[in-house]
Amino acid sequence: MKIKKLTLLFLIIHIVKLNAQSPEGFWAVNRVTVGEEVRTPVAKWFRLNPDSTFQSGNGWLQNGAGRWQQFSDSTLLFINERGEEDEYGAFEVSFTDGKMYWRRTEDGLPVTVILSPAEKLPKSPADQIVGFWELVKTPSNQHSSILGSEGSVLFIRWDREYRLLEKDKRKRGFWHINAHRPELTLLSAAEEGNKASFTVDLSQPDRLELRSTDSEEQSWIFERHSP
Repeated sequence: MKIKKLTLLFLIIHIVKLNAQSPEGFWAVNRVTVGEEVRTPVAKWFRLNPDSTFQSGNGWLQNGAGRWQQFSDSTLLFINERGEEDEYGAFEVSFTDGKMYWRRTEDGLPVTVILSPAEKLPKSPADQIVGFWELVKTPSNQHSSILGSEGSVLFIRWDREYRLLEKDKRKRGFWHINAHRPELTLLSAAEEGNKASFTVDLSQPDRLELRSTDSEEQSWIFERHSP
């Protein structure tokens, strides 16, 4: 009788332990290292559902989906919607202090992904900059062919296009946010080769600062604008 009780207790503890370390759930990526380099994507997340499907994305943008398989207590493989397995194979999975760790080798380099539980989609700079912004301060009051002059309104659209509204002029172009750092690139649609990149600072409410990647001393300050 005691042996049966001990066996049952062992099974219960084992099941609880497995459930506590399940990769199922909503996870935010905290840090990614490739070799000795840190390559953490901006606002990256994974949702691993109980039915073995998954979704992933950056901020409010979903850009991945498919199925996940756990072959053992420590191996996790992703399969995309076309039925193709991840080209780099499965991750070794471990859990420490409430965080999940994925490890594998890619192109001869060790890769480590650290994730923590999340309750809602993380906001990326790409989500935060969408909208109308009025230019209120420029470097030495100078005019920019991309950003205009003080009083110009920059309309950053959700479809990755932008409009520059400057007095009686209207310009359009395309915008892109770097996946690994808060860097915005604006590319003019009318002037071939006319593009500029900026470091994005959204640390203050309703305020956007764009610092030139060519010179950190040059910055353009915008305030949220109501059209």
